Amino acid sequence: MSAPKPPKPVPGVDFYMEGDRLVFTSVYLLKRGYCCNSGCRHCPYRGQATGVPPLVIRGVDRPGDDDESR
Repeated sequence: MSAPKPPKPVPGVDFYMEGDRLVFTSVYLLKRGYCCNSGCRHCPYRGQATGVPPLVIRGVDRPGDDDESR
């Protein structure tokens, strides 16, 4: 079974252009739901494999979050 396809990115919300490079935002990466281990600039999953503390974005629910842990 293959992994589910990530949602179609929305310009200005899910990514922005930096020169000729597309940069995904943490909003998109959270919607995608997993870390790709590419060292993304805005990765909200940092720390799960690298030891770098995770990025916390208030007001955005992440998969696996529950209200009791906030």
